[in-house]
Amino acid sequence: MGVLSKFVTAVAATTAVFAPTAYATRPMENLGRGVVAVRSNETAVLVGWRLLGLDDEDIGFNVYRATGSSDPKLLNSKVLTGGTNFQDLSPNLGESNTYHVRPVLNGKEEAESGTFTLTADHDEEPLVRIPIKAGGAIKFLWVGDLDGDGEYDYVIDRQTAPSTIEAYRSDGTFLWEVNMGPNSENQDNIEPGSSALNVGNWDGMTVFDFDSDGKAELAVRIANGVVFGDGKTFDDGDSDDDQYVAFINGETGALRATAKIENDYLSDGPLAARFGVGYLDGKTPHLVAFLKNRQPGQGAFNLIMAAWTFDGKAVDLAWRWLRGDQAASDGHNTRIIDLNGDGKDEICEIGFALNGDGSLRYSLADQGVGHGDRFHIAKMDPSADGLQGYGIQQDNPDLLMEYYYDADTGKLIWKHYGDEIGDVARGMAGDIDPTTPGMEVWSFSGVYNAASNKLTKEDTTLAPWPQLGLWWNGDALLELYNDGKVEHWDWENPSVSGKMPRYFKIGDYGGSVGTRNPLFIGDILGDWREEFVVTNADFDELLIFSTDIPSDIRLYTLAHNPAYRNAMTLKGYMQSHHVDYFLGDGMETPPKPDISYRRLYIRVDMSDGHRVAANIQPTAKMQLKSALLLLIASIASVNAADLEARACSSNGCACVTGLTAGIYCGNCVVGAGTYAIKTKRVASHAFQCSSNGACCDYGAASDCGAPKSGLVYRAIVSLAASTTILPFRGTPSPVTTHPHIKEAKLGFRTFNIRVCTGGSSWSMASLKLKSNIELLNDCDPIPPDQTYYKFKVSGFENSFGTLLEEVANKCEWGDHWQVDHEANTVTLVASDLEERNIIIHETLTREREKETFKLLRKWSGETFPVYGPRKELVMSIERVAAPLLGIVTHGVQMLAYQDNADGPSIWISRRVKTKRAFPGMLDATVGGALQTGEQPFEGLLRESEEEASFRPEFTRKNVVACGTISYVSLTDERSGGEIGCFCPEVQFIYEIKVPRDLIPTPGDDEVEEIKLMTVSEVKEALAKGEFRPASGCVILDFFIRHGLLTFENEPDYVEISSRLHRVFDLQTA
Repeated sequence: MGVLSKFVTAVAATTAVFAPTAYATRPMENLGRGVVAVRSNETAVLVGWRLLGLDDEDIGFNVYRATGSSDPKLLNSKVLTGGTNFQDLSPNLGESNTYHVRPVLNGKEEAESGTFTLTADHDEEPLVRIPIKAGGAIKFLWVGDLDGDGEYDYVIDRQTAPSTIEAYRSDGTFLWEVNMGPNSENQDNIEPGSSALNVGNWDGMTVFDFDSDGKAELAVRIANGVVFGDGKTFDDGDSDDDQYVAFINGETGALRATAKIENDYLSDGPLAARFGVGYLDGKTPHLVAFLKNRQPGQGAFNLIMAAWTFDGKAVDLAWRWLRGDQAASDGHNTRIIDLNGDGKDEICEIGFALNGDGSLRYSLADQGVGHGDRFHIAKMDPSADGLQGYGIQQDNPDLLMEYYYDADTGKLIWKHYGDEIGDVARGMAGDIDPTTPGMEVWSFSGVYNAASNKLTKEDTTLAPWPQLGLWWNGDALLELYNDGKVEHWDWENPSVSGKMPRYFKIGDYGGSVGTRNPLFIGDILGDWREEFVVTNADFDELLIFSTDIPSDIRLYTLAHNPAYRNAMTLKGYMQSHHVDYFLGDGMETPPKPDISYRRLYIRVDMSDGHRVAANIQPTAKMQLKSALLLLIASIASVNAADLEARACSSNGCACVTGLTAGIYCGNCVVGAGTYAIKTKRVASHAFQCSSNGACCDYGAASDCGAPKSGLVYRAIVSLAASTTILPFRGTPSPVTTHPHIKEAKLGFRTFNIRVCTGGSSWSMASLKLKSNIELLNDCDPIPPDQTYYKFKVSGFENSFGTLLEEVANKCEWGDHWQVDHEANTVTLVASDLEERNIIIHETLTREREKETFKLLRKWSGETFPVYGPRKELVMSIERVAAPLLGIVTHGVQMLAYQDNADGPSIWISRRVKTKRAFPGMLDATVGGALQTGEQPFEGLLRESEEEASFRPEFTRKNVVACGTISYVSLTDERSGGEIGCFCPEVQFIYEIKVPRDLIPTPGDDEVEEIKLMTVSEVKEALAKGEFRPASGCVILDFFIRHGLLTFENEPDYVEISSRLHRVFDLQTA
């Protein structure tokens, strides 16, 4: 295993192989509007809703109220374009009132996007009450969309022995309970039991959508004896001190996957833990753990930090960092935030920061910073670059009390010292005084303007208690939460902490003051301002406090800010959350977040109990209003109004046009060319049925054979941004209500379509349309999280390839090879070209005979050249063996096309079904690998004649060289051998315009056919995954050159155009 720094084990050290590429847009929850209504006084109601991160800047809203059973009535006289809240001044509070929020864009009101019902005679209180089961005391609450409906659900802990965890839907419906078992009964706040939760500064659990399927999981530290929501008990540990990270299904409480926590200090007992979430590589959510135990006799603390990913199947360790004897002080809470704006999150403690790869970014120890209880990282100084940090100290031997620093570099900007050693204990940061620019910071020595390091009030006793802050009232200044009281710092008439103006106490509404902190603070309902959650004294009700004060400030939901969303996953000693822009008095409009929504699962439940569903990928450029009716129509009928009559015929075939239920359907085409409405994702699939009721692909033999039980038809639909047929959420509008549609729901799944295949029975098909970025990922995936070895040749400094650890270990290398398992290198030792070729050939021949590697079974006898830095030939290697050593290979690709009035048509070849790799798939017109000693143009002429029967003189005269594309593919099951081998490739790209009377024909036995396809047909085939992945990249490059793929019509244009030109840290000459 390689090593990134002294104490970081590089579990996924792949970034050294390839030059860095642009970081992906941050995936984010596809939230609903979060509509909420609370009584703001005796006669009025405040309604709030979310402005979402990807909402159009010009979006407005209408608010409707339905009183009792009456129809909804529009309340606002003009479209609301300011703050996303509305004060209803004249409701009939003696009846129930349901508030509806509908977006308005370009003058058109869109489908309803959320409702909230305020019950009749509701109490005048700024909160929402959620009933829960009675039980023990609760310390913390986590939020996450457990069921995929776009709203936050709730996970709580119970401070019982043993500890328990409970999950509830957003409406209070109980989901499941996990019992943490006998190893949670030791609840010591320093060294708790191996599965104990939420004692001291330890939490050991968090909630997030780790596998990006749109539904959140619970991540929790477990040990033997834990009982999951499905009743199964965990007993994998060899002892009760063995601990695991577990990912638990958010809907059922069942265990999905575990990974053992490597404890280098097991002799000192189990590890206590704090959990959080960050996108450490810019793309994938990582579970981040702060793990600690203590040496005997109140000795020194052992600290391990680690990160894992969960892909829905397995838990993979990304890295571990052991502090050891490094000077790097920790505290009681963690911040996970992108410090330098590169899209990748860093992990910050009070005295040090780690990079996303687990290496030490900096330590503040050499500047005198040690342990402390609180610290903050935020945009405190709006005039300065980057983010700033503020922290306090405990018993610092140099008498340091508080400090302010550059969060990116760790350089201290100012320090405050005391007169004697002491524990500062509390510290806060936020904008509470508009007379000074930026945020204020304070502990117990007065309020300071962070940027200027000047006291805002000379009397240092005039300062708020430094506990928690939250955005509550109508301005951008921070309010304060202290021991169950919501208070306001009056900067014009400052007072000592105990006499500050107060909005209310939670006890006024039955809230428990058993703990100094709420269970949770965060923006989870309504507009951008924050909610906080407490319980009642009986612990059978959640009280979610939400502001009752109007505001004209318009901000997107804080939960769509990456820094803030990370903070929502963290506990420890509870601290206020921060966004990564300045939020305070005089703030500028923050930039739109660079986010994308996760896959959206649309489900329609039919009145007969059956269901139709599809999965789509919304983007900033394609905000989907609705696609439900298109989905149904594509399955059952072109005319959705005839859905009821045409759902099924007697033989089970789903009919499309002009047919009546009960009549044999014959050949059926599902949605062919019907739903192409302003979207890239357009495709169709055809099928036919025999008289006996069997069905098969359209164009197959006339007799489909015997009927098959549970037969599945696949139908791909166009999901159009501009189509509003059924509402995105809520009840169907009157013009689209259909007797068969019972309800429309949101959730997250694979691409699923149900099709009637026999009377009223339905079966499931799984099919996924590929976006352009997914096509590129198929050809050029991010390197896998696994150990690799570099292929080197004696006498050369550079690497020539990348091997999987499996290959390095399985191969019998022999005397002329040096394998270094510490440096992760495999080196060929030879003096010249001839000797290298002999050794390579003998080694591969031996492994072929032993059948060590499946790839070698298809030995071709063709060799690939491997060149050195001065373009000298270093060796030649059997072509099928190149992926085993991860050698850069070179090839040529050419597209032949015709110009038409409506755009080009492209000659596309299809590989023969007997081809070893990617049989039967579509390909470029001409393509192939360069042979040893062959120049690109020579290879092109050869391949053009062999595969398309183009005469060399025609090609030579008309072909145009278009540069290169480069990428790193991985072998998979379609490659016909080992899976996951590196295949760095450089393709020399050519195109040729051919006259209409010139028809390319296959010239060898590798090409089945060459057919002329329109651009729309090519796009359809790409989306359906019919192209060989590398050829997909060739097509994308062609589209870019010809202006068919542009920044305006492709949301991932920059990433696609840059990643088509990988830079390798491997020899490519």
